[in-house]
Amino acid sequence: MTVIAAPSVNYARSTLASSFTRGTDTTIVLADGTLFPSPTPKGHVAFIHETDAVDSKYCLVIYTSKAANTLTMGGGATDYALAKNVSVGDEAYEFPIGSYVDLVCAADEVAYLFAEDEKWTKDRDADGHSIDNVLLLNSEDATTLLHDNVSAEISAITEKTTPVAADMLLLEDSAASNAKKMVQVGNLPGTGVHARAYLSGVQTIATATFTKALLNAEDYDTGNDFDITTNHRFDVPVTGYYLITSQAALSADIADNAQLHVRITLNGSTSIAYSFITHAGTVGFVGYPCATVTHLTAGDYVELYLWHDTGGTETISANSYYTWMSFDLIKT
Repeated sequence: MTVIAAPSVNYARSTLASSFTRGTDTTIVLADGTLFPSPTPKGHVAFIHETDAVDSKYCLVIYTSKAANTLTMGGGATDYALAKNVSVGDEAYEFPIGSYVDLVCAADEVAYLFAEDEKWTKDRDADGHSIDNVLLLNSEDATTLLHDNVSAEISAITEKTTPVAADMLLLEDSAASNAKKMVQVGNLPGTGVHARAYLSGVQTIATATFTKALLNAEDYDTGNDFDITTNHRFDVPVTGYYLITSQAALSADIADNAQLHVRITLNGSTSIAYSFITHAGTVGFVGYPCATVTHLTAGDYVELYLWHDTGGTETISANSYYTWMSFDLIKT
């Protein structure tokens, strides 16, 4: 398509000197056609309307030649009469003498819009972007749209600097024909769930009795998943494979050949990791690590238990590097 320049004038208005019947007449007779340019080489569009009211009847007409105050349509009356708001069955509406005639734009520009109907007749946002290019749509507020062909939209959005596991991201599922889906941050491989808790104060445990370590302080907890105040356990937020590491220590000198057992327990009863050490000599505290990689389900909980056989009550060593347990989600 050859695109010609728009009319050289920014605005032109006259009134009908003779009535104009849409769909029948092929000429528009103006009271004053001075400001209306001669179209070269194609045509311009005239907007005929009875009044300036928003509900006034109107039609658009392409004129392809001008002689004095007469605008002539180059084809049939119906071929060159475009949009209108007259009722069905009343397309051959007669606009009376005195109706307004405004110059709109170059006809080929309008024709281009009609020819590109699939681009220009669809819903658009407040900035004129086609909904075809919309990635995120909130139909109540066009300012929240994101487009695939507009730069610097994401960088303008408020940033959340400390995302948590329950936060959601938009993605296209490559395994489902790129269907739009969401994913929680905590389900991203290797991200989202990291926690480490430790014993910060004195705790004693009786002999020959498995006792839960009341881990009550944290080094970090990205999702607030470690309960350090009530149950002293890690509550699993996301199903997946976790690396669990721990260590426990008794602070007092203990008897020769006394044992310390460390157990990581799932849901209050199931051992998922177990280790122990037999102390040699009677001087010095005893400590031992315990670790595993295991699959956990959201809603599970994990605790750290200790056991010894010294024959008396022992004190668990308290510090972030003596008695602790950590969790890292490594795969969902």
